[in-house]
Amino acid sequence: MSTRNTVSCMAQGQAAGTAAALCSAKKCTTRELPYGDLREILQRDGVYFEG
Repeated sequence: MSTRNTVSCMAQGQAAGTAAALCSAKKCTTRELPYGDLREILQRDGVYFEG
């Protein structure tokens, strides 16, 4: 794996783990999880979103 991909892979892993934890807490599927809830937590945790 090149180092250029490391940050991207870490962000994807963090998002997947956070989504899984939220789904477990809300007792919902990933399709039912409100994107805004996930984005809010990820931003609070310091994840950068473009746009």
